[in-house]
Amino acid sequence: ALAAKHRSENHLQLLRETLEDMREHLSDEQAGEQADVRFHLQIAEAAQNPVLTDLVRSLSEKLHDSMKDTRALWFYAELRSAERLLTEHTGIYEAIANQDERLAAQLMESHIAKVERVLYEKTNRS
Repeated sequence: ALAAKHRSENHLQLLRETLEDMREHLSDEQAGEQADVRFHLQIAEAAQNPVLTDLVRSLSEKLHDSMKDTRALWFYAELRSAERLLTEHTGIYEAIANQDERLAAQLMESHIAKVERVLYEKTNRS
């Protein structure tokens, strides 16, 4: 919601470039992971809240590890899963670009909840 409220054109450009990077690397797990983490950090930066940005930046390594586990379990199980992830990220981007705070928050909450479910299932199967 904060990113939708405070984003600049430069933030949108960086997010578009990251989405394009994701699109170009749908079947490249490592490049996809890097773009995924970058996308989330760019959203924090677009919120223009230094505390949030510092928090996300400090957690980025852990976030990267979690994203890697999640992708290995779910997103890259098949190309369609990677495409669904890109679709989710694109929807979040569009809500931010349209400055739709409610929708941006709703889509991000849904996205994070899905990732949490995948990680929860992994830890309970191990």
